[in-house]
Amino acid sequence: FFHEAAHLLKHRNRTVLETEDAGGDLEAEADSFARSVLVDPEAYRRFTMRRKPSRADIERFAETQRLPVDSVIGMLQHDRVLPFTAHNDLKRKLDLTRLTAGFQSGGEASNEGNHL
Repeated sequence: FFHEAAHLLKHRNRTVLETEDAGGDLEAEADSFARSVLVDPEAYRRFTMRRKPSRADIERFAETQRLPVDSVIGMLQHDRVLPFTAHNDLKRKLDLTRLTAGFQSGGEASNEGNHL
């Protein structure tokens, strides 16, 4: 959400499509904005400078930043602090079949228990 909000707030006068900038300056700026909204940048820098964080380290850091554990894991994977296979068991699963069924029937979508 915050990544896309950064594009709306910071890049609204741009005519360049996001796909033309994949991995470029606009994407890096949006990533940085999103992270600074979600996490204390200095705390994240210190956290990622240490050894590869354990499950307990990640859970503690998530608690101090008031973030879901799976959000922290996603950041760490994105930043290549963790491999993309690490701690995926802690990520919540989104049931798209239940989510899309509500839209197809004209009702409200429900994905009870998932907060993504």
